[in-house]
Amino acid sequence: MVAVFVVDGHQRCRFLNAVAEVLTGTALARARQQTLGELLWRGQSVPFPDSGLGRALVSGEGGEGEETIVAFDGQARPFAFRAVRLGDNPDHGTVLELVDLSGETGTARALRESEQRLRLAIEATGIGIWDVNAATGKRQWSAEMYAILGLPQTEEADQERFSELIHADERAVIDHIYDRAYTSPASPNFNAEFRIRRANDGAERWVAVSGRVTFDASGKPVRGIGTIRDIHERRLTEEALRESEGRLRVALSAGRMGTWSGNFRTGEQRWDATQYALFGVSPGVKPSRELFLSLVHPEDTAAIALDPTRLPAPGTFLDSEFRIERPDGEERWITASSLVLYDSNGQPFEVIGINRDITEQKAAEEALRLSEEQNRLAIESNDVGTWDYDMVTGAHHWSPIFKRLWGLPPDAPADPALLHPLASEKDWERTHEVWQQGSNPDGDGRVALEYEVTRADDGARRWCSFAGQIFMDPVTRKPLRAVGIMTDVTERRAIEERQRLILREMNHRVKNSLALVQAIVSQTIRMTKDPQVAFERIQSRLMSLARTHDFLNKGNWAGVSLRALISGELEPFVGAANRFQLRGEQVVLDSSAMFALGLTIHELAANAVRHGALSVPEGTVDIDWFVTGANGSRRIEIDWVERNGPEVEKPTRSGFGSRLIEANVRATLGGDVDIKYSKSGLRATLSFPLRPISQDSLPEQSQPAS
Repeated sequence: MVAVFVVDGHQRCRFLNAVAEVLTGTALARARQQTLGELLWRGQSVPFPDSGLGRALVSGEGGEGEETIVAFDGQARPFAFRAVRLGDNPDHGTVLELVDLSGETGTARALRESEQRLRLAIEATGIGIWDVNAATGKRQWSAEMYAILGLPQTEEADQERFSELIHADERAVIDHIYDRAYTSPASPNFNAEFRIRRANDGAERWVAVSGRVTFDASGKPVRGIGTIRDIHERRLTEEALRESEGRLRVALSAGRMGTWSGNFRTGEQRWDATQYALFGVSPGVKPSRELFLSLVHPEDTAAIALDPTRLPAPGTFLDSEFRIERPDGEERWITASSLVLYDSNGQPFEVIGINRDITEQKAAEEALRLSEEQNRLAIESNDVGTWDYDMVTGAHHWSPIFKRLWGLPPDAPADPALLHPLASEKDWERTHEVWQQGSNPDGDGRVALEYEVTRADDGARRWCSFAGQIFMDPVTRKPLRAVGIMTDVTERRAIEERQRLILREMNHRVKNSLALVQAIVSQTIRMTKDPQVAFERIQSRLMSLARTHDFLNKGNWAGVSLRALISGELEPFVGAANRFQLRGEQVVLDSSAMFALGLTIHELAANAVRHGALSVPEGTVDIDWFVTGANGSRRIEIDWVERNGPEVEKPTRSGFGSRLIEANVRATLGGDVDIKYSKSGLRATLSFPLRPISQDSLPEQSQPAS
């Protein structure tokens, strides 16, 4: 007999059957006003909430067990209880069943406990039970089976209904297996895994069904009983594992990765097809440690040594790189990763690993190393500083040369704040503008500018050039990184500035030269009656201008030494040794004085050839010069003295040559000229200001004339 109670969430009785009324001695009308503890718990030493029955009710989850209860007649008897919650909410109440165990035999008790354990196991694992009376066709399904199928327990167990829930693609096969089990005494067992379409929500689920059919002596089916389990998660896991293994195989094959394993106890090894291909060995050859070692380059055997007494800790990988010599003689680079497996006693029993061919990678690394070394040598030899800016993290990296160009010590941190005081605010603003333009997502990311910096160590002002490239995210076009170089262009800037000055000077000189040429031609023709003589004089004077141009070009239009200029102008007139004697200190003339003085020396020499000392074989010319005055007011004086020539007289009228000398010295050079005619020969004294010029920048061109 079973006593049944229904209590609410506060354990107040809401119903009890007739057996429960006898047990408690309380009618239903009175019992509804009392708690279960008040009805059942009389004279017990343990408070009801602390008893097994009380805990099952208080937890709201229900449960099973045994409890000693004092009945209304005063007798204490053992009862088996089972508390089942009504619905998902504990407030809905609980159903309690009490079974009197006082008259139970040992066999009955054992059977009950066995059934109870089976029921608990079934509930815990979610396994459904089905039972078929083959003679009557009557079927019984457990609550768990109904839940797996998504059917209400009020629906009658029916084979056709079950068949409807089987996936259409598998229904025919499963029906065939089912029918064969009921018609073949020789094969009464059946097992199958298939999909069903759950009745309540239409979800597709994988289930596993196992069962056995019993037959009577005549071979007729008597009973079929079995289980059904929801294995959907297991099948999904297995499918994911298969897909993962498939992807792994593809990845290993695509990456030319060979897998292998070795048994420490038997010495047996296993290689996959890729491993054989990596080593150039036929798949028919039995793999072994000895075969592997025979393929390793002799110089790399230490890299793959495996000492059984010094194996790595569990979970620790062994990594190595080594060369192999394939049977065909080709040398290849291999990288290996392996893992030692240990048993429950901590003893190694197997090693597994992968090998990958990295020959091309090694070649690329070596090419990259050589390229980087060449770039480093090129950068260092050209004194180029490099910089690197991570625009995501804000980290900077500066090369030692970059720091030196700014006058910073080698151990200075790569902090842009150190550079700000070393350039003007105007240049920093321009840098910011150029940087913003380079960071524009629509731009090419290039950065280039030049400005003057003040070195931090010695305060020297140096012109520097900066060039860089900003790299963008290919999708978002967000700046990620910038790299570039810095070079000292002070000398280049100075050369460019000097070239600009020379070009400006050349333009000015060319205009003056053209005017001078025009004057020479027109005046010579006008003052010379004989055309041939006029032609010769024009040619001689223009050649003088050409020689002066040559001197200026050799000196980069910065100037030339006085001795070289005089020697060059006298060269066409030297007919014999010792006709000219040049004496004077080293003096450098600036370019503005060269044309005027060159033409003056030329005219004096031409006059000496036509009328003066050089018109006779024994005649000579002494040319002396010296500098007078101090810095800022220095003057140069040149004495032209003719000796041993015919007597000369002051001409009655001035020719073009005389006027040219006067104009060059007075107007162009800003000096004075004094020409004296005596019986011993002509003497001309020239005096004009000496403009300052750097002699360090000029080549040595002075040489004596003979």
